[in-house]
Amino acid sequence: MKISFIVTLLLGLLCNGASAQDRLNTLAFSGHYVDFDDYVSGAGFSAGYQRQLNDWLTLEALVSHAGGSTFPRNFDSAQASEQAALGFVSYSKTSIQNAGINLHLSFINSTHHFLSFNAGLGCMFINATDYQAFTENYFNGQEMQTITSPQTLSRQTSYLSKSFGFQYRYIFTNGFTLGADFMVVKSFKSDVNFYGLDNYRAVGVTIGKSF
Repeated sequence: MKISFIVTLLLGLLCNGASAQDRLNTLAFSGHYVDFDDYVSGAGFSAGYQRQLNDWLTLEALVSHAGGSTFPRNFDSAQASEQAALGFVSYSKTSIQNAGINLHLSFINSTHHFLSFNAGLGCMFINATDYQAFTENYFNGQEMQTITSPQTLSRQTSYLSKSFGFQYRYIFTNGFTLGADFMVVKSFKSDVNFYGLDNYRAVGVTIGKSF
């Protein structure tokens, strides 16, 4: 009986939620289209917890993942080397995990609408791979010979990160939310020694629950 009562109570709280004035917390999940530099695009997702401090400021803890690739679906290094005989061949892929704290400044924060600009700091973890192959021609005596030089570069590193963006969500009467967001994530300080993609832009749809 006690377990049944607790389950019923939790389901009631989830479905009904608190009143609009008391909903100071929000859990949200987003799916994104992601655009990196160098014509690399892909997909990403994020999960965040927000705590409203007052009518204007909201604090958020956010974790996100973004990945993109220009590698062919069935990549074959031997075939890529043959293609390099016709010119330079280059493929890139990257994966970035970011965890940070954001502060939202609300332009609109009403019973059913939330619109904010946000900025924050965090830490990003990058896993990047580049494949390059190019052809060099040289003369051996009077005979011209060709050398194809394939090269694969893999790097894993981490940086302090910074981010900013906009977020809008509509809050239904039962506390569920639906909205959209845009964000830019970058390494806090540019590293000229890092050969890879360390920033991206993302736009997507967010769903969540305010309570």
